[in-house]
Parts: sequence; structure tokens; C-alpha cells
Amino acid sequence: MGLTYAKSFVAYNKVVAGKLTLVAKDKAGIERIKSHGFTNVTDIINGDVLNSHVIILSVKPQDLSTVAKGLSGKIKSDTLVISILAEIGRAHV
Repeated sequence: MGLTYAKSFVAYNKVVAGKLTLVAKDKAGIERIKSHGFTNVTDIINGDVLNSHVIILSVKPQDLSTVAKGLSGKIKSDTLVISILAEIGRAHV
């Protein structure tokens, strides 16, 4: 789902693909995302992610706790966080 959003943002000229940082679950995910033309892809939550103006959370429910640990207490107060998490209520985000 996150890749779909990223591709849409680029297709509708909302952002240049090179300005997006996408985080994949594993190395196979990195290669899959890169095959769609995205170059800034990682499998860790790094400074590029934490310094973003917008973070879109698009993970499977079973992966949320791992992602949440990587983001907890590190997101800047002026960062917009958009959650498209299936079956996850606002209280968990």
C-alpha cells in the first residue's frame, strides 16, 4: 500500500521520486521498490526518515510493534504522520 501511495505522489507531480525515502521490511522489499524507480530505499529507520516532513505508516499489523519501536520518541513535533494501518486504531499509533 505504501508503494502505491509513493507511485501516486510521483505520478501526480506531488513529489520527485528522488525526494522520497521508502523503508522496506527486508532486502527483497528494497529490490522490489527499487524496480519501480525509487532510489532512496532502506530497511532501517534512519535520519532521512526521522527528518522527513511527512511520514506515512503503511505496515502490516504484525509489523507495527517493530516499526513503532524505531519511531518512538524520535519523530519531530512538526512532522505530519499519516497512518494507513489496517485494523489498527488511533490509540495504538
